[in-house]
Amino acid sequence: LVSDQTFREFDRSLFELRRRHVVDVGEQGIDWLRFVRVRPADADNGAVLLAPEKPEGGEESLAVVVQRSEGAWRLLEPVARAADQEKIQALVAEIQYGTARTFVDSPQTLAQYGLNPPSARISVRSGDGPVQTLSLGGIAVDGDDGGIYMKRDDDPAVWVIDGHLLTLLPADPYAFQNRRLFTGAAADIAEMRLRHAGERLLLRRDAGADWRVARLTDEGPQWLDDVDQAAASAFVGALQVIEVDRFLESGVAQGFEDPWLALDITLTDGTERAVALGDAVTEETGAARRYARQDAGDAGTIGVFQAGLLARDAFSFRDRRLLPVSGREVVALRLLLDGEERHLIREGGQWRQTVPSAFRIRDAAPVEALLASLRDVRASGTADEGAAAGTLLLEAEVTTREGDVIGPLRVRADAVGDVLHATTAGRDETFTVGAEWLE
Repeated sequence: LVSDQTFREFDRSLFELRRRHVVDVGEQGIDWLRFVRVRPADADNGAVLLAPEKPEGGEESLAVVVQRSEGAWRLLEPVARAADQEKIQALVAEIQYGTARTFVDSPQTLAQYGLNPPSARISVRSGDGPVQTLSLGGIAVDGDDGGIYMKRDDDPAVWVIDGHLLTLLPADPYAFQNRRLFTGAAADIAEMRLRHAGERLLLRRDAGADWRVARLTDEGPQWLDDVDQAAASAFVGALQVIEVDRFLESGVAQGFEDPWLALDITLTDGTERAVALGDAVTEETGAARRYARQDAGDAGTIGVFQAGLLARDAFSFRDRRLLPVSGREVVALRLLLDGEERHLIREGGQWRQTVPSAFRIRDAAPVEALLASLRDVRASGTADEGAAAGTLLLEAEVTTREGDVIGPLRVRADAVGDVLHATTAGRDETFTVGAEWLE
């Protein structure tokens, strides 16, 4: 007698005992990959290929070749360029860990499986090991183990593997190039130095992951004490998603010697990256573009709107709220408007007016709308100190449930145009604000 476990260890089918992994790799994993599509010999000359070239019958399309070095993938063919790490790693993982669903051990003809010729070939290598080539065929639709037909170059059998692989293949020979202006990860950025329109700024991430912002002067950095974290995060987010829409051939005038905008980036591991925006250019279609150079060194163009997302000054990183009470419950409001002063208090969830006359406010909606308007008062810029001498239009001060008094905010008229000037307690400057919210 033997135990059930012993029996189960020996009770194996041929399928369980045979080699099922798509490729054989060591601990190093796949670090080189080549992909081509194959044009059938009898294909119609007008057939659509996923490559700009149309090879002759049975020929390979442009090859996509990538290689991993120091932990990062690099595109080698059809152009040497920064690679899209996520797309390549997804394909490599599918191949490296893929297994057969079933086998056709004695295929009468490879053509019936779409393998003579195949639709595509994938070659991989792990370290100094041999190159292993996989030929991809047609769709396997029979039975419950559907997928795609595949053949290893060293195995006479036809394999059926997961069809998900097809969704990860490059759609064209240039699909794996990294088009992002900044090809790294936003979480790895420790510091950025921005030069634009005569202003130099420093953005530095502190230990709590918040951003500090300073003007860089000859005397050293002048740190802002009212940084808007949302604005700083939006700047980093824009840097992460802006993509080059068209790469350039070398020798095209670009204006990177004295760039319109320059951004030097330091990563948490001390690595330095640099992004630059050069001259403006109008394409034949009339579209306005600006030359841009990736941190990987390749040059191309981006839209002027995308360029504008990076064109920041110190004021754009400041908290523009002049009555910053968002997210805090207001329990008292003092308001001077049109020469009349009103005092409102909230008690037991209901609002009451105490000045100039006392009564209970039955409908709180107008009060909440008024508070929402005051929360939305944001500076559009700064003004000269003397600009705060106009006619007083509004004065507002709020008290929060925590007992903090915020304000007063004072808004004055300007003699020219519809620009208003505002001052607020705790900030020494005079700000400009729009007039649309005042009504």
